[in-house]
Amino acid sequence: MSVFDSVKTVKQFLTARAKEDYSDKYLRGATLHFSQGHPRKGACWLYNFAFKQPRFGGDVSIYHFMDGEIVEFKHGP
Repeated sequence: MSVFDSVKTVKQFLTARAKEDYSDKYLRGATLHFSQGHPRKGACWLYNFAFKQPRFGGDVSIYHFMDGEIVEFKHGP
């Protein structure tokens, strides 16, 4: 899956099915990542989001695996 296909799919995910509110966050980065077991093993595109107003914890990552599965993961309290 190319990064362009992944970005398009994740944008649709954010508008339709996301559990978190992303209006107060910005995209900090997107990388090709090989997950060693959390949330599951495999290659994925990893999107990191951070709060616009600095604070401790609460950052969110979205894992978009090559088979199409999307997992939201909240870091910290």
